[in-house]
Amino acid sequence: MVYKVRAYNVRGWGDYSPENTSGGLMETKPHQMVPVTRDPATTDIAIIINWLALISPQNGDSSVIAYNLQWDKGNEGASWYDLYGVLPQETAI
Repeated sequence: MVYKVRAYNVRGWGDYSPENTSGGLMETKPHQMVPVTRDPATTDIAIIINWLALISPQNGDSSVIAYNLQWDKGNEGASWYDLYGVLPQETAI
């Protein structure tokens, strides 16, 4: 994608800027992540979870600033509990 911009004031519109040469990145919400996996090094006293950090373009072409990991405490998805990261309701706008 290529973009250009111009400004307006009481005297009218200015000229368009030159077109950008690197293409434009549209920032969006991150894509859905791949499922987490339980690390084989998990023990009776420590659960180790692995996930893949999102990179462009899966990150919506914007740096990921938080992840939120939840688990169901073995209730087959009936309820979810936060284990790690920023809580979703804390980032709601």
